[in-house]
Amino acid sequence: MFKASIPADNFGPRKGRKRRVDKNAPPWPADRPDFLRFVVYKENIDTSTAAKDIVRMAHLNPKRGISYAGMKDKRGVTSQFCSAYRATKEQLLAVNRSLAGPKHGGNTSTRGASVIKVGNFSYSSDEVRLGQLKGNRFDVVLRNVDIGLADDIVGDAKTKLVHERLEAAGKALKSRGFVNYFGMQRFGKFRDTHEVGICILKGDHEGAVDVIMREKGNDSNEYQNTAVARKKWAKRFADVDLSDEEAAKDAEMAVAKDVLRSLGRFMVCEKSIVSSLSRNPRDYKRAFGAVSKQMRSMFLHAYQSYIWNKVASMRVETGGYSAQVGDVVLTEDKSASGLRGKSVKILTADDVQNYSITDVVLPLVGGKVVFPEGLSGDLFVELMKEDGINREMFAKVGAVDKELSLGGDYRKLICKPSDVTFEIKQYTDPVQPLLETDLMKSIGEKVAPVVREKASESPEAILYGMVVGFSLPPSSYATIAMRELTKRPTSSEYQSMLELTGKPERNVM
Repeated sequence: MFKASIPADNFGPRKGRKRRVDKNAPPWPADRPDFLRFVVYKENIDTSTAAKDIVRMAHLNPKRGISYAGMKDKRGVTSQFCSAYRATKEQLLAVNRSLAGPKHGGNTSTRGASVIKVGNFSYSSDEVRLGQLKGNRFDVVLRNVDIGLADDIVGDAKTKLVHERLEAAGKALKSRGFVNYFGMQRFGKFRDTHEVGICILKGDHEGAVDVIMREKGNDSNEYQNTAVARKKWAKRFADVDLSDEEAAKDAEMAVAKDVLRSLGRFMVCEKSIVSSLSRNPRDYKRAFGAVSKQMRSMFLHAYQSYIWNKVASMRVETGGYSAQVGDVVLTEDKSASGLRGKSVKILTADDVQNYSITDVVLPLVGGKVVFPEGLSGDLFVELMKEDGINREMFAKVGAVDKELSLGGDYRKLICKPSDVTFEIKQYTDPVQPLLETDLMKSIGEKVAPVVREKASESPEAILYGMVVGFSLPPSSYATIAMRELTKRPTSSEYQSMLELTGKPERNVM
């Protein structure tokens, strides 16, 4: 079961539609707990969008929405626990009837189709929310695996070498683990959410809005309407004397109203900002405040993650895979996130031999964390200085906006997956399911059996795949684990260039 560690958000019905309210509905039974807990299964849609669709299709209270323990992105076939306040099973079952699309799920040939299913209902007195998870279970399918063998190695010889290489890689992931980097999804589609965080720490709300709304470049793969809207926004003051504040306000209001119509359904952050500026032009602090608390916090977390990743790279490069004098380790850890229940110490020459690299943590910068001593601690200060940031700014931003308070946290430098399993498969259909999804299991659909080479088949027709299963603690990224396993990028840009047959990287530039 997939779970994650990003807080929930609430979503209402689509604009222009009134939520259907049953005024004759009976009062909520006094002996029934307030929260309906259920599992959401989804494909080809991210958690926040799925939550919005569920609220709409099940006619739930838009002010409460549904809550969940973590965010799962669009590329994952995922199942996770959610909860809804005073909702009934009958309401939620409307989701299974409403959404068209493939019934079985798991088949990669159904490109573009989204799947949302709900089930496993029970009532609970507790809401599903951030911090309630122990970790995440992943089962990852790697298709058309190529280990770089010469073309003349085929048949049993090829199969033997592929199995040996993949088994060695799987065992290395299990025994050594990986540097616990934050995944690129932490920094948004355009890899710039940390830049917004820098602006907010400086109190520069206009700069934050500019980063969010600016043109993203020709390689951004945005829809043409969106790219045109961003260009209009960038030129909103082209013929305006900015010393004339009223003229500037009028220009921005007009462009905001025009641009708002061109922003896509999923551009929640941009739409919130532009909508605010269409009513209150040039008030960038108010506009940024119109963004949800979770999203505003995400920008600051992105900057914390950006600094953490850089220091982690340097720490491993200079200190290797053993604990060093000056490293920070946890001596008490009773909390999944935040500083409450955590205590740390800095290693000295007298006790460093009692700890291993898996004990070492690096701080997520905040006003209350302890920095390591030596090179790692110095690098934290130097990197922030380059961005015009200091530790006092983290405390200051929390004083100005309590919802953005950042005391900091600690994160393990090395993550070792648990319950690691791997299975190597041979197959011929490049899009056939190689792993049973939860939906397939629920309806009894089986994965096609492993193929064996036959005399009548060309050796080139046999494809090799690997199914890797593992569990990670909260906030560790499967994409980073896969990068360590495959020694290849896991970005959607790179993955989209790979081929499902033949040489997989033949189109990679």
